Amino acid sequence: MNRLMKGFSLVEVMVAFLLVALAAGVVSVTVMSQLEKGRARLARTEAKSLQQAIILYRADHNSELPQDLSALYPDYIEKKKIEGPWGKPYEVRVPGKHNPGSFDVFTTNPKGEEFGNWKE
Repeated sequence: MNRLMKGFSLVEVMVAFLLVALAAGVVSVTVMSQLEKGRARLARTEAKSLQQAIILYRADHNSELPQDLSALYPDYIEKKKIEGPWGKPYEVRVPGKHNPGSFDVFTTNPKGEEFGNWKE
């Protein structure tokens, strides 16, 4: 080959492509992990807000719990259908597994893990 020809060899291009693909893979895994942590935080925050709405409902209805969360609409919450960040509805469990003297408000992620109004 002529030494005056300039450019990259096929091996050099492939190595550069491989390094870029590897870096993109690492970044995407990190981003997905952070998104999942954000969804978990959102689920806990929404569950605590629903807990407060249920407490207000009980104060107005002789300490009775609502039959379902849609009973809180429109006086206590803005949306009739309440879904968590993973598209699954929030549920109320009485007595609570995590709040034995009270109730749990929770939703689940695709793995079946519960996120709700209790401290982690």
